Amino acid sequence: MGREASGNGKVGQKKGVSGLEEAIADWESNELARVLKRQPETKTSYETAAGTPLKRVYSRLDVDNIPESDIGLPGRYPFTRGPYPTMYRG
Repeated sequence: MGREASGNGKVGQKKGVSGLEEAIADWESNELARVLKRQPETKTSYETAAGTPLKRVYSRLDVDNIPESDIGLPGRYPFTRGPYPTMYRG
């Protein structure tokens, strides 16, 4: 596993699935919550043109053959998924 910056700016080691689940929960309650408070999304849910529901963020929990360090979380250093937690969800 790689090193991740938490919402409080500290960098630490995250291990396994539970570590990633904790990182996502931390991201949701910090970076994402701050952005949604300033700029709420325009919809309560999002889906593809075919009607398939879309999750807010996908991670190694959804695609297990991609290293966590290659995916990251939106709005979180090193910004591999973009600089804003909500990105293009509007």
